[in-house]
Amino acid sequence: MKSQLRKLNLKKLIPLIVVGVFVFSFGYALAADYWVSNPDNCPATDVVNFPGQNCDTEMICGDLGGIAQCYDTSILNPPLAPSSVSQDWSSSYDGGYIFNCYDTDSAPDPYCDNDGGWWCDSNSACYDIGRDTTCIGGEAASSTCSTCRTGYVYCDGSYVDVDGCEIRYDYDNCDELATGTNENNNVNSGCQCVCDAGYLDCDNDDTDSNTGTGNCEVENGGACMVGILPGTYNGCSCEVDKSYFETGTETSYSSSDPLLWGAQYGSGPLMQLLNYNASTTGGMFYIDNDGKVGIGTSAPSAMLTVGIDSGFQFLVNSTGVVTDGTWHGDTIGLNYGGTGASLSDPNANKLMYWNDTASSVDWIATNTLNIALSDTTGTLQVSRGGTGATT
Repeated sequence: MKSQLRKLNLKKLIPLIVVGVFVFSFGYALAADYWVSNPDNCPATDVVNFPGQNCDTEMICGDLGGIAQCYDTSILNPPLAPSSVSQDWSSSYDGGYIFNCYDTDSAPDPYCDNDGGWWCDSNSACYDIGRDTTCIGGEAASSTCSTCRTGYVYCDGSYVDVDGCEIRYDYDNCDELATGTNENNNVNSGCQCVCDAGYLDCDNDDTDSNTGTGNCEVENGGACMVGILPGTYNGCSCEVDKSYFETGTETSYSSSDPLLWGAQYGSGPLMQLLNYNASTTGGMFYIDNDGKVGIGTSAPSAMLTVGIDSGFQFLVNSTGVVTDGTWHGDTIGLNYGGTGASLSDPNANKLMYWNDTASSVDWIATNTLNIALSDTTGTLQVSRGGTGATT
């Protein structure tokens, strides 16, 4: 019989405990903040948050697990020391010390005054221009604007002007500065216009040679073009994706490195390009293992060898001297070591000279110089400018 009673009592007790925990938690959750600027305005009763409870001649000053704490709030006064904040505690008040009747402090007597500190509520007029609010000591709901709040800076020389701390640094674009524009940048805490993370100023439009400041037009790792070639930015360099040479297909690439690049560790030639009947047409370009270049031949005998048949080739040695070959081109000018005139018709009985008026080589008949061919042999007489004697 006793065991049955115990079972019955336990069965009844467990639901009561659960209901009690639920009521406790639910009741505590319902206790909302109750903000006032004067502690005397705290309520004595609250049928919603504290049903069945009455502080009578005192006021509710704290919520301890859903139990209203009563206190003589008429003796509570705002802190005497000023305090600066940027936090908005209540939309019903706009700056200064305020009081939460339903708070629960870490220490009792009272439970509701934030351990004597009350709450310094920010002023929206200060907040909107990036300044902290200073709650005036000894006064409730009374405040002034202080210095820049965290994350803000003034770049126009003053924070007590109409726009206060006008820059939200590391966030606002540089068009907030008089000299800046908005191109992937922001203003830092030192009022410098710097690039957003991952962007660079590669055209140096701010003339400071710093790729991390100014208008930042390049996204590092972003897409770019070199002519018609797509690539990716690596810093300020647009690097084109590598291409592979394929027969019958033009390959394009952009690089400061050689277009074709390789090292020959064997004894074979460095390159050989030829058509199918190169031995008769000379359609061949060849670079031997020692660097000799052959055009029309795969057996260059000099550093540059041009021509099919040995003995009839144009040769240039390793010092750049032409060692063999026949010239059939235009006349070689004076400034290149020639005469500037063709000698295929030497114009017998005439001398070659430089005609300064015509700026060219010319011919002159010997008789116009009073020189006869007979004067060119034997003794030159005194009348011709000679000595008249045989030496």
